[in-house]
Amino acid sequence: MGATDSGLERIGGDALPPRTADRQAQDSLFCPSPAISPLGGGLVTLWDLLVNYAERFFYWGQEFAKADARFDEWVATEGDAPFSEERMEYVRDFNRAFLQESQWFCAALELKNAEKHRLRLVAALATGAPPLTWRRFRELFDRLREAIGDDLGDRVFYYVKPEDAEVYNFPPPPWDSVVIAFPSTFDDILSAWRCLALGQPTASAFHALRVAERGLQQLAKITRTKLAKIADTENWFRLIEAIEIKVIAMPDLTKAKRDLKVFLLDTISTLTVIKEVWRDHAMHARTTYDDPEARIILIAVGRTMGKLSLRFYEEGGMKALPPASPPELFTAPVPTLPPPPSQ
Repeated sequence: MGATDSGLERIGGDALPPRTADRQAQDSLFCPSPAISPLGGGLVTLWDLLVNYAERFFYWGQEFAKADARFDEWVATEGDAPFSEERMEYVRDFNRAFLQESQWFCAALELKNAEKHRLRLVAALATGAPPLTWRRFRELFDRLREAIGDDLGDRVFYYVKPEDAEVYNFPPPPWDSVVIAFPSTFDDILSAWRCLALGQPTASAFHALRVAERGLQQLAKITRTKLAKIADTENWFRLIEAIEIKVIAMPDLTKAKRDLKVFLLDTISTLTVIKEVWRDHAMHARTTYDDPEARIILIAVGRTMGKLSLRFYEEGGMKALPPASPPELFTAPVPTLPPPPSQ
């Protein structure tokens, strides 16, 4: 299963300076901001915010401070007197760079209300109608500043602990081996770890148990039970019962066959425990899980599916590769932030 199959295609972008000497380590922790990412959401690091926007906020603060000082002076001296053509041209030139900068900023962060106020300011400077005065110009400027603050107040970021950020896109072993052998589990594995990182342990457990169900369904098919053809729609109890009957009846005249039989009985016993302790309660909304419980479920399911992946694989999968050469299954996109305009 390649990187492009995950919907997290690696796309170009070297506009930002690296945060670490190891570019691969940098990429593994980076996801674009939901507000500025064409990928529809993800994590954004504090570095990304600072390197891209701290300078812009500082620049804007300076420009507003300069404007306030001039407004105080000019409103006091000229008040409601309409701008002359010469004054209009001066104000247009003086604010051109600032308005271009604000256009980029509003677009990059999707500051929709601020952009409306910016356009009103641009239109007033372009047409001079109704007659523009310093008092009116200051009102437009202040409304733009307030709209920027209001829009930015709607940009909410969830803090993810560094250790959880690492597994947001790269679930740890043996999950890579599980995806190789059982490609259909990819979305649920990724969702299980992302939900855990984002503080949703019950959702994480739900996705992990869906992965275990895939393993159970594959066992029913691999052992050629009477339910093999309808394994994807059967319940856990009937599948476990059918697999046990089939495995108990398996011959064990050779060591290899005995080992396989022991492995299958051990696996089905583990899946039975997963069913009784967690799966039935989660699927029937009988309980919720906290973070430690969700992590235990992930460990139990991961180990069970990891062992399965060493012996079996579903259609479209392959036997797990040795740990020394793991494939690049879970990939994070490289930075895709829009480059700031040159100053």
